[in-house]
Amino acid sequence: MPQPAAKAKFSAKIIASTKKRKNVEDYSKSMSISETVWKTEPSGKAADTRSTPGHVFEDTYAEHIAALSQSKKKINASEAPFNEQRNAAASWNRAEGERHLDLVMDAIQEEDERPNAEQLEFLRHFIARLKVEILEAHRGEVNQSNAEPLLDLVHGLPGTAESAVIKRMRRLMEDGLGWEHGVQFVCLAFQNAMAAQINGYTIHHWTGIPVHNEDGAATGDKHKQSIKCQALRVVIIDEVSMISAELLGALEHVVRTAVRVKGTYKKRSIASTRVFGGVNLVMCGDFWQLHPVPGTYWI
Repeated sequence: MPQPAAKAKFSAKIIASTKKRKNVEDYSKSMSISETVWKTEPSGKAADTRSTPGHVFEDTYAEHIAALSQSKKKINASEAPFNEQRNAAASWNRAEGERHLDLVMDAIQEEDERPNAEQLEFLRHFIARLKVEILEAHRGEVNQSNAEPLLDLVHGLPGTAESAVIKRMRRLMEDGLGWEHGVQFVCLAFQNAMAAQINGYTIHHWTGIPVHNEDGAATGDKHKQSIKCQALRVVIIDEVSMISAELLGALEHVVRTAVRVKGTYKKRSIASTRVFGGVNLVMCGDFWQLHPVPGTYWI
């Protein structure tokens, strides 16, 4: 008769063999089920109504692809190439814009903190240019006269309210003409704190010019810049004394390159190209304050 120890060892071998055989059978069944599931043709039916299981995540996958496709359509729509019909809407001028400009200007002069004589003279100068462009747009005679777009510098010592002048220019464009910041006009500054004070953008953020530009040649995404400049008519720069000659030159290059020729003031009658692509430019600052930290001081 077999000894107890040998009998126990024999039983253990049988149990192990049986367990191994069962594992092999279970594995074979799992592989068979997997092949059945993944080889099933795609079905448009919901998972709980199918006669066969189908792809496990087929419905979720289809929803994901549809959502991804829709998302791409939205992105493409916001960065689409120039379109005259869309630009016509973006270039919209409020009906009777000249009259509304005068009404807003009258309201500004009646405020408790009204502009002084020099500020008032500049604001009237600013309005006069806007009226010229509105009139030419209504007549379909854009860039037919010899009048030049604004290329102005508003300079003053601390406390002379350059920021107040910027706010009033914005009010004239927004309330008087119904223009939108970032579409028909944009306010820019060098640093975030300065840009926040005028509810504008930093130059690097708006243009896409890299902050750390090693070779000085990179000027951002030209396609996105062309979209931003489709209807652009006014650029206002605050604290211009802190902007280096290199950055100011890069900004001019970006705007001039992005502005199209048709329906703008980019080209003179003699075919020469205006700086900033014929967009009106107003620079505000105090050159007695800090010079640019990096780059060349351009005054």
